[in-house]
Amino acid sequence: LGLTAALAYAFYTVFGKFLLEKRRLNVESLTLYSIVYAGLSLPLIQILLASLQPVKDMEAWLALTGLALVPTLLGFALYISGLKRIEAGRAGIVGAIEIASALILAFIILGERLDPVQWLGALMVLCGVTIVQKP
Repeated sequence: LGLTAALAYAFYTVFGKFLLEKRRLNVESLTLYSIVYAGLSLPLIQILLASLQPVKDMEAWLALTGLALVPTLLGFALYISGLKRIEAGRAGIVGAIEIASALILAFIILGERLDPVQWLGALMVLCGVTIVQKP
């Protein structure tokens, strides 16, 4: 499952860059297509994995809608905007910071307790990204 996610992320980055440059697709259109595709394919994947859980609570629907509109839509749009300005390889490398920054922000904002191995993992990701970025 992790390898599939990595391949999908790589495909999204490279193909997104291709659509932005060669097909002259604008950021807004690519973001819209990405969100619609993800929104349609995710329930199908959940059905295939037999893990689809119906949401019956209105409060949960509001939370899901908020998560879909704010961080997801904003994240897609900002990533694609950045992809338009830098090469796909560099965007993928910088994208690796997402996991480490989420871990550190969870510690700072939410007061999450992190094990030493989690701190080590975040440090390794940040060091790796720093090393790769040097000319």
